[in-house]
Amino acid sequence: MKKPLLSASLFGLVLSTAHADIVWTGAVSDDIFDEANWDLSGSTVTVVDPNVTIDDDVVIANTTSPVEIPDGAGQVRFQVGDGFTLTLDNASTVVLGNDGIGGIPMTMIGPELRVINGGSLGTFFITNGTHLDLDATSTATFGGPNNPINLSTVDLTFGSLVTFTDEDPMAFTVEHLSKTTVDGAAAVVGVNLQVVSDGAVGSIVTVIPMPVGTSYCGPAIPNSTSFPGEITGIGSPVADSNALMLTASQLPPGQFGYFLVGQTQGFFNPPGSQGLICLNGNIGRYNQIANIIQGPTGSIQADLTALPVNPPQAAMAGETWNFQCWYRDLNPTLTSNFTDGLTVTFQ
Repeated sequence: MKKPLLSASLFGLVLSTAHADIVWTGAVSDDIFDEANWDLSGSTVTVVDPNVTIDDDVVIANTTSPVEIPDGAGQVRFQVGDGFTLTLDNASTVVLGNDGIGGIPMTMIGPELRVINGGSLGTFFITNGTHLDLDATSTATFGGPNNPINLSTVDLTFGSLVTFTDEDPMAFTVEHLSKTTVDGAAAVVGVNLQVVSDGAVGSIVTVIPMPVGTSYCGPAIPNSTSFPGEITGIGSPVADSNALMLTASQLPPGQFGYFLVGQTQGFFNPPGSQGLICLNGNIGRYNQIANIIQGPTGSIQADLTALPVNPPQAAMAGETWNFQCWYRDLNPTLTSNFTDGLTVTFQ
Protein backbone atom coordinates (compact mmCIF):
# COMPACT_ATOMS: atom_id res chain seq x y z
CA MET A 1 0.00 0.00 0.00
CA LYS A 2 1.35 3.42 -0.93
CA LYS A 3 1.87 5.85 1.92
CA PRO A 4 -0.15 9.08 1.91
CA LEU A 5 1.55 12.10 0.41
CA LEU A 6 1.25 13.98 3.70
CA SER A 7 0.44 12.74 7.16
CA ALA A 8 -3.24 13.33 7.86
CA SER A 9 -5.84 12.02 10.24
CA LEU A 10 -8.80 10.05 9.00
CA PHE A 11 -12.07 11.47 10.11
CA GLY A 12 -15.33 9.53 10.27
CA LEU A 13 -18.54 11.15 9.20
CA VAL A 14 -20.61 12.53 12.02
CA LEU A 15 -24.06 11.14 11.49
CA SER A 16 -27.17 12.58 12.99
CA THR A 17 -30.42 10.75 13.29
CA ALA A 18 -33.25 12.58 11.62
CA HIS A 19 -36.15 13.26 13.95
CA ALA A 20 -39.73 13.06 12.79
CA ASP A 21 -43.05 12.38 14.41
CA ILE A 22 -43.77 9.56 11.97
CA VAL A 23 -40.99 7.18 10.90
CA TRP A 24 -41.16 4.32 8.41
CA THR A 25 -40.22 0.89 9.77
CA GLY A 26 -41.53 -1.44 7.06
CA ALA A 27 -42.29 -3.92 9.82
CA VAL A 28 -44.85 -6.02 7.96
CA SER A 29 -44.82 -5.03 4.27
CA ASP A 30 -43.92 -2.32 1.75
CA ASP A 31 -47.43 -0.79 1.76
CA ILE A 32 -47.25 2.92 2.55
CA PHE A 33 -50.87 2.90 3.77
CA ASP A 34 -50.45 0.11 6.36
CA GLU A 35 -50.16 1.69 9.83
CA ALA A 36 -48.20 -1.36 11.02
CA ASN A 37 -45.31 -0.18 8.84
CA TRP A 38 -44.98 3.11 10.73
CA ASP A 39 -43.70 4.15 14.13
CA LEU A 40 -46.49 6.47 15.27
CA SER A 41 -45.45 6.55 18.91
CA GLY A 42 -44.27 10.16 18.75
CA SER A 43 -47.35 11.43 16.95
CA THR A 44 -50.98 12.21 17.54
CA VAL A 45 -51.71 10.73 14.13
CA THR A 46 -53.17 7.22 14.27
CA VAL A 47 -54.39 6.70 10.69
CA VAL A 48 -52.33 6.49 7.50
CA ASP A 49 -54.93 6.15 4.79
CA PRO A 50 -55.36 7.38 1.21
CA ASN A 51 -56.40 11.05 0.97
CA VAL A 52 -56.28 11.47 4.77
CA THR A 53 -54.05 14.33 5.90
CA ILE A 54 -50.95 13.56 8.01
CA ASP A 55 -50.27 16.65 10.09
CA ASP A 56 -46.72 15.72 11.06
CA ASP A 57 -43.28 15.42 9.51
CA VAL A 58 -42.64 12.05 7.89
CA VAL A 59 -39.31 10.29 7.32
CA ILE A 60 -38.64 7.23 5.16
CA ALA A 61 -34.94 6.37 5.51
CA ASN A 62 -32.51 3.62 4.54
CA THR A 63 -35.06 1.23 3.07
CA THR A 64 -33.99 -2.18 1.80
CA SER A 65 -36.88 -2.32 -0.67
CA PRO A 66 -39.02 0.39 -2.27
CA VAL A 67 -42.00 1.68 -0.32
CA GLU A 68 -45.09 1.01 -2.41
CA ILE A 69 -47.91 3.41 -3.16
CA PRO A 70 -50.53 0.74 -3.93
CA ASP A 71 -53.08 0.94 -6.71
CA GLY A 72 -56.04 2.48 -4.94
CA ALA A 73 -59.68 2.80 -5.89
CA GLY A 74 -59.80 5.77 -8.20
CA GLN A 75 -56.84 8.13 -7.93
CA VAL A 76 -55.50 8.58 -4.41
CA ARG A 77 -52.74 10.45 -2.58
CA PHE A 78 -50.35 9.92 0.29
CA GLN A 79 -51.39 13.24 1.77
CA VAL A 80 -49.16 15.39 4.02
CA GLY A 81 -50.40 18.55 5.72
CA ASP A 82 -49.49 22.11 4.80
CA GLY A 83 -46.03 23.13 5.98
CA PHE A 84 -44.93 19.63 6.98
CA THR A 85 -42.10 17.66 5.37
CA LEU A 86 -41.90 14.21 3.81
CA THR A 87 -38.26 13.08 3.51
CA LEU A 88 -36.92 10.20 1.43
CA ASP A 89 -33.42 9.69 2.80
CA ASN A 90 -31.50 6.94 1.01
CA ALA A 91 -34.91 5.44 0.34
CA SER A 92 -37.23 4.94 -2.59
CA THR A 93 -40.90 4.81 -3.45
CA VAL A 94 -42.68 3.12 -6.33
CA VAL A 95 -46.22 3.64 -7.54
CA LEU A 96 -48.29 0.62 -8.56
CA GLY A 97 -51.16 2.52 -10.17
CA ASN A 98 -52.09 6.07 -11.13
CA ASP A 99 -51.66 7.45 -7.62
CA GLY A 100 -49.22 9.85 -6.03
CA ILE A 101 -48.23 12.27 -3.29
CA GLY A 102 -49.80 15.60 -2.43
CA GLY A 103 -51.06 18.12 -0.01
CA ILE A 104 -54.54 19.13 1.06
CA PRO A 105 -56.84 19.86 -1.90
CA MET A 106 -57.41 23.49 -2.81
CA THR A 107 -54.20 24.72 -1.16
CA MET A 108 -51.05 26.23 -2.65
CA ILE A 109 -48.94 25.97 0.51
CA GLY A 110 -48.60 22.22 0.64
CA PRO A 111 -45.85 20.01 2.06
CA GLU A 112 -42.16 19.87 1.23
CA LEU A 113 -41.02 16.61 -0.35
CA ARG A 114 -37.26 16.18 0.16
CA VAL A 115 -35.36 13.44 -1.69
CA ILE A 116 -31.78 13.18 -0.42
CA ASN A 117 -28.72 10.91 -0.12
CA GLY A 118 -29.42 8.75 -3.14
CA GLY A 119 -33.17 8.73 -2.64
CA SER A 120 -35.51 7.84 -5.49
CA LEU A 121 -39.08 9.08 -5.86
CA GLY A 122 -41.38 7.04 -8.07
CA THR A 123 -44.86 8.51 -8.36
CA PHE A 124 -47.61 9.08 -10.89
CA PHE A 125 -47.94 12.72 -9.83
CA ILE A 126 -47.42 15.31 -7.11
CA THR A 127 -50.19 17.79 -6.41
CA ASN A 128 -51.77 20.43 -4.19
CA GLY A 129 -48.88 22.73 -3.39
CA THR A 130 -46.20 20.05 -2.97
CA HIS A 131 -42.65 21.38 -3.29
CA LEU A 132 -40.25 18.69 -4.47
CA ASP A 133 -36.60 19.31 -3.57
CA LEU A 134 -34.04 16.92 -5.11
CA ASP A 135 -30.43 16.94 -3.92
CA ALA A 136 -27.41 16.22 -6.11
CA THR A 137 -27.59 12.45 -5.57
CA SER A 138 -31.29 11.80 -6.03
CA THR A 139 -33.86 11.07 -8.72
CA ALA A 140 -37.57 11.38 -9.42
CA THR A 141 -39.72 9.54 -11.94
CA PHE A 142 -43.21 10.71 -12.90
CA GLY A 143 -45.43 8.13 -14.56
CA GLY A 144 -48.44 10.25 -15.33
CA PRO A 145 -49.37 12.13 -18.50
CA ASN A 146 -51.35 15.36 -18.54
CA ASN A 147 -49.62 17.56 -15.99
CA PRO A 148 -48.13 15.17 -13.38
CA ILE A 149 -46.59 18.16 -11.56
CA ASN A 150 -50.00 19.54 -10.68
CA LEU A 151 -50.22 22.84 -8.76
CA SER A 152 -46.75 22.01 -7.41
CA THR A 153 -43.09 22.95 -7.89
CA VAL A 154 -39.72 21.24 -8.29
CA ASP A 155 -36.24 22.49 -7.36
CA LEU A 156 -33.18 20.74 -8.82
CA THR A 157 -29.45 21.01 -8.35
CA PHE A 158 -26.53 19.73 -10.38
CA GLY A 159 -26.64 15.92 -10.21
CA SER A 160 -30.42 15.68 -9.85
CA LEU A 161 -32.23 13.54 -12.41
CA VAL A 162 -35.93 13.75 -13.30
CA THR A 163 -37.62 11.47 -15.81
CA PHE A 164 -41.13 11.50 -17.24
CA THR A 165 -42.28 8.24 -18.76
CA ASP A 166 -45.30 9.75 -20.55
CA GLU A 167 -44.40 13.43 -21.09
CA ASP A 168 -42.14 14.31 -24.02
CA PRO A 169 -39.79 17.34 -23.96
CA MET A 170 -42.41 19.61 -25.50
CA ALA A 171 -44.98 18.63 -22.88
CA PHE A 172 -42.45 19.26 -20.11
CA THR A 173 -41.58 22.68 -21.51
CA VAL A 174 -45.20 23.74 -21.88
CA GLU A 175 -46.54 22.27 -18.64
CA HIS A 176 -43.66 22.20 -16.16
CA LEU A 177 -40.81 24.54 -17.06
CA SER A 178 -42.43 27.47 -15.22
CA LYS A 179 -42.80 25.26 -12.11
CA THR A 180 -39.12 24.25 -12.12
CA THR A 181 -36.15 26.00 -10.50
CA VAL A 182 -32.43 25.25 -10.32
CA ASP A 183 -30.99 26.09 -6.91
CA GLY A 184 -33.90 28.47 -6.47
CA ALA A 185 -33.40 30.28 -9.80
CA ALA A 186 -35.82 30.06 -12.71
CA ALA A 187 -35.08 27.10 -15.00
CA VAL A 188 -34.07 28.08 -18.54
CA VAL A 189 -33.69 25.34 -21.15
CA GLY A 190 -30.23 25.46 -22.67
CA VAL A 191 -28.87 27.70 -19.93
CA ASN A 192 -29.21 25.82 -16.64
CA LEU A 193 -31.52 22.99 -17.68
CA GLN A 194 -31.34 20.26 -20.30
CA VAL A 195 -34.45 18.42 -21.52
CA VAL A 196 -34.09 15.51 -23.95
CA SER A 197 -36.23 12.65 -25.20
CA ASP A 198 -35.92 9.27 -23.51
CA GLY A 199 -36.09 7.69 -26.98
CA ALA A 200 -39.76 6.82 -26.60
CA VAL A 201 -42.63 9.01 -25.39
CA GLY A 202 -40.97 10.39 -22.28
CA SER A 203 -38.27 12.90 -21.36
CA ILE A 204 -35.16 13.24 -19.21
CA VAL A 205 -34.40 16.45 -17.31
CA THR A 206 -30.97 17.30 -15.92
CA VAL A 207 -29.15 20.39 -14.71
CA ILE A 208 -26.43 21.90 -16.89
CA PRO A 209 -23.32 22.24 -14.73
CA MET A 210 -22.10 25.78 -14.16
CA PRO A 211 -18.58 26.89 -13.25
CA VAL A 212 -18.17 27.37 -9.51
CA GLY A 213 -15.43 29.26 -7.69
CA THR A 214 -12.45 31.41 -8.64
CA SER A 215 -8.93 30.21 -9.35
CA TYR A 216 -5.99 31.62 -7.38
CA CYS A 217 -2.35 30.74 -6.67
CA GLY A 218 -1.65 29.94 -10.28
CA PRO A 219 -0.49 28.93 -12.69
CA ALA A 220 0.96 26.05 -10.68
CA ILE A 221 4.50 24.80 -11.16
CA PRO A 222 4.60 22.47 -14.21
CA ASN A 223 4.83 18.76 -13.44
CA SER A 224 6.49 15.95 -15.40
CA THR A 225 3.95 16.43 -18.21
CA SER A 226 5.40 19.95 -18.70
CA PHE A 227 2.00 21.38 -17.83
CA PRO A 228 0.74 22.84 -14.54
CA GLY A 229 -1.97 20.88 -12.73
CA GLU A 230 -5.30 22.70 -12.61
CA ILE A 231 -8.37 22.46 -10.39
CA THR A 232 -11.86 23.53 -11.44
CA GLY A 233 -15.33 23.36 -9.91
CA ILE A 234 -18.72 22.86 -11.52
CA GLY A 235 -22.21 22.37 -10.15
CA SER A 236 -23.65 24.60 -7.48
CA PRO A 237 -22.28 26.89 -4.75
CA VAL A 238 -25.34 26.27 -2.58
CA ALA A 239 -24.00 25.01 0.75
CA ASP A 240 -26.62 22.35 1.49
CA SER A 241 -26.85 20.97 -2.05
CA ASN A 242 -23.72 18.76 -2.04
CA ALA A 243 -23.53 19.65 -5.73
CA LEU A 244 -19.93 20.84 -6.03
CA MET A 245 -17.83 18.64 -8.31
CA LEU A 246 -14.08 19.18 -8.12
CA THR A 247 -11.92 18.19 -11.10
CA ALA A 248 -8.13 18.11 -11.34
CA SER A 249 -6.58 18.01 -14.81
CA GLN A 250 -3.17 17.91 -16.51
CA LEU A 251 -1.85 15.39 -13.98
CA PRO A 252 0.82 12.75 -14.67
CA PRO A 253 -0.95 9.63 -16.00
CA GLY A 254 -1.12 6.63 -13.72
CA GLN A 255 -0.42 8.60 -10.56
CA PHE A 256 -2.77 9.35 -7.69
CA GLY A 257 -3.67 12.29 -5.54
CA TYR A 258 -6.11 13.77 -3.08
CA PHE A 259 -8.32 16.83 -2.95
CA LEU A 260 -7.55 19.17 -0.06
CA VAL A 261 -9.71 21.78 1.65
CA GLY A 262 -8.72 24.70 3.83
CA GLN A 263 -10.43 27.55 5.64
CA THR A 264 -7.91 30.17 4.53
CA GLN A 265 -5.36 30.69 1.80
CA GLY A 266 -1.63 30.29 2.23
CA PHE A 267 1.49 29.85 0.15
CA PHE A 268 4.34 27.57 1.20
CA ASN A 269 6.51 24.87 -0.33
CA PRO A 270 6.58 21.61 1.69
CA PRO A 271 9.68 19.40 1.63
CA GLY A 272 9.80 16.94 -1.28
CA SER A 273 7.30 18.84 -3.41
CA GLN A 274 7.73 20.87 -6.54
CA GLY A 275 4.67 23.02 -5.90
CA LEU A 276 3.00 25.25 -3.36
CA ILE A 277 0.31 24.44 -0.82
CA CYS A 278 -2.13 27.29 -1.36
CA LEU A 279 -4.09 26.58 1.83
CA ASN A 280 -3.63 27.58 5.45
CA GLY A 281 -5.28 27.31 8.83
CA ASN A 282 -7.42 24.22 9.33
CA ILE A 283 -6.51 21.94 6.38
CA GLY A 284 -7.95 18.51 5.60
CA ARG A 285 -8.24 16.11 2.71
CA TYR A 286 -10.87 13.97 1.04
CA ASN A 287 -9.24 10.59 1.43
CA GLN A 288 -11.94 8.01 0.70
CA ILE A 289 -10.47 5.32 -1.56
CA ALA A 290 -13.05 6.05 -4.26
CA ASN A 291 -11.79 9.61 -4.49
CA ILE A 292 -8.17 8.75 -5.29
CA ILE A 293 -7.38 10.20 -8.66
CA GLN A 294 -5.91 8.22 -11.52
CA GLY A 295 -4.30 10.86 -13.77
CA PRO A 296 -4.42 12.69 -16.08
CA THR A 297 -7.80 13.86 -14.74
CA GLY A 298 -9.96 13.00 -11.77
CA SER A 299 -13.11 14.28 -10.11
CA ILE A 300 -15.05 13.96 -6.88
CA GLN A 301 -18.47 15.09 -5.73
CA ALA A 302 -17.32 17.02 -2.66
CA ASP A 303 -19.15 16.21 0.57
CA LEU A 304 -20.00 19.65 1.94
CA THR A 305 -21.83 18.31 4.99
CA ALA A 306 -18.61 17.01 6.55
CA LEU A 307 -15.61 18.91 5.21
CA PRO A 308 -12.61 16.79 6.29
CA VAL A 309 -10.99 19.36 8.58
CA ASN A 310 -10.46 18.89 12.32
CA PRO A 311 -13.14 18.58 13.56
CA PRO A 312 -15.27 17.90 10.44
CA GLN A 313 -17.79 20.63 9.73
CA ALA A 314 -20.38 21.59 7.16
CA ALA A 315 -19.96 24.40 4.68
CA MET A 316 -22.42 27.14 5.59
CA ALA A 317 -23.98 29.88 3.48
CA GLY A 318 -21.75 32.93 3.49
CA GLU A 319 -18.57 30.98 4.21
CA THR A 320 -15.58 30.84 1.87
CA TRP A 321 -13.60 27.60 1.56
CA ASN A 322 -10.55 26.84 -0.54
CA PHE A 323 -9.71 23.66 -2.45
CA GLN A 324 -6.63 22.22 -4.10
CA CYS A 325 -5.36 18.91 -5.49
CA TRP A 326 -2.15 17.31 -4.26
CA TYR A 327 -0.76 14.51 -6.42
CA ARG A 328 2.24 12.25 -6.97
CA ASP A 329 4.55 13.10 -9.82
CA LEU A 330 7.08 11.18 -11.89
CA ASN A 331 9.96 13.48 -10.97
CA PRO A 332 12.59 11.18 -9.34
CA THR A 333 13.58 13.67 -6.63
CA LEU A 334 10.54 15.88 -6.03
CA THR A 335 7.80 13.27 -5.95
CA SER A 336 4.69 15.38 -5.44
CA ASN A 337 3.13 18.53 -6.75
CA PHE A 338 0.00 20.69 -6.37
CA THR A 339 -2.55 22.25 -8.67
CA ASP A 340 -3.52 25.87 -8.35
CA GLY A 341 -6.22 26.74 -5.83
CA LEU A 342 -9.98 27.20 -6.08
CA THR A 343 -11.88 29.49 -3.72
CA VAL A 344 -15.64 29.07 -3.32
CA THR A 345 -18.02 31.31 -1.40
CA PHE A 346 -21.16 29.33 -0.60
CA GLN A 347 -24.69 30.65 -0.78
